[in-house]
Amino acid sequence: MDKAQFNVREGRVEIDVAHEKDKLTYIHPAFGSNNYENLRKQITEDGLKPFNMKDASLIVYSAFENPEQKYADEPKDIMRKSYFYVFNRNLWTPKGVYVADDNGKESLTLEQGKLEKQLATEENHISYSKDKKIRFVPKEHIELGEQTSLDLAKNKYVIALAGEEGAERLARVSEKYSRKPYVFGLENVSEPVQRVSGLGSLWDLDGRLGVDGGYSDGRNGRAFGVKK
Repeated sequence: MDKAQFNVREGRVEIDVAHEKDKLTYIHPAFGSNNYENLRKQITEDGLKPFNMKDASLIVYSAFENPEQKYADEPKDIMRKSYFYVFNRNLWTPKGVYVADDNGKESLTLEQGKLEKQLATEENHISYSKDKKIRFVPKEHIELGEQTSLDLAKNKYVIALAGEEGAERLARVSEKYSRKPYVFGLENVSEPVQRVSGLGSLWDLDGRLGVDGGYSDGRNGRAFGVKK
């Protein structure tokens, strides 16, 4: 006689967020606490897509705009209490920074030569691959450090991370904090250095939005999976 089966499958919470032309469905609860690589693996093994900075901007902005909704505090709490990993990889080079969307399938290691060959068009000092999954911002157009929300919305590196709409949403989120936003990255690199991305508000006790593109994958944090 075959062994009897007893399989429990509890429902997961799917949260729909939308703003203007952008929309997505992400899954509660967030994955973690873990590092970037392990979170990426957990999300893809669960049949979900890692979320990028544009997705993150939509999730966080929608949460701040709808504080009365159930689960709206989760993204804000992650940024305040932990580290909010976002699945964009950054290759900082002496000439500038390459930003790559992470689909959870390709190699984690970015190679400058391969990235450079994929660039096909340029718009407002940002170079793009044909599918826009790879972006490049020259060194002279990278603005890091503390800035106003208006500067954040126009910041070419933040636009390379999140798109124009995403940068605008992050700028609006930054206005919810008492301190000016801060963009983290690498300066004066002599050779290519790869880093990962994230969001947080833990860097300052008074609170500020931190957009991070210069973090090494050594910190435990949390992340959402997005429904394909």
